Amino acid sequence: MQNLVDTTTSEFGGFDILVNNAGTTTAGSVETTNKDEWEQVLNVNLTGAFLCSKHAVPQLKGSPSGRIVNIWSARAFVDAPDKAAYCASKGGVSNLTRQMAADYGNDGITVNTICAGPVKMQMIGDDESDWREYREHVLTPFIGDPDDIANVVSFVVSDEVRYITGHNLLVDGRSTVQ
Repeated sequence: MQNLVDTTTSEFGGFDILVNNAGTTTAGSVETTNKDEWEQVLNVNLTGAFLCSKHAVPQLKGSPSGRIVNIWSARAFVDAPDKAAYCASKGGVSNLTRQMAADYGNDGITVNTICAGPVKMQMIGDDESDWREYREHVLTPFIGDPDDIANVVSFVVSDEVRYITGHNLLVDGRSTVQ
């Protein structure tokens, strides 16, 4: 990550925005998830956001509009059977967001998380039957698409909302209402 920050700063003269958007999951409860599976999910989802942010913050401190946006899941707030590691990692990022907002607010850096609900993406499939389960959990007549998330990213990184920080914004078609 330090090399990526150094290369980006060298080639582009700096940067103003970090978007953490890596994630993985595994099925399993606390009882059935093995330690390697647990660590893999937490390493990608939580430690990845920590390391990316850690190396980006010194550059963002010098930016007139430093922004960190974590793209995570509404699963930070609602349970999911057999997703112990995933839900724990998402809850961790939610708390890390608030902590970083407290730590770097005086440096002019805002930190927010976009907690996405069901969003159409290739890893789930294109067939309508693939989406039946997700449709049952949203209150909108459609499943979100990547543009729904991208539009909120554009919103939270804009100077017009520089006063919003430390928030976990649900962009979920109200799928958390269960």
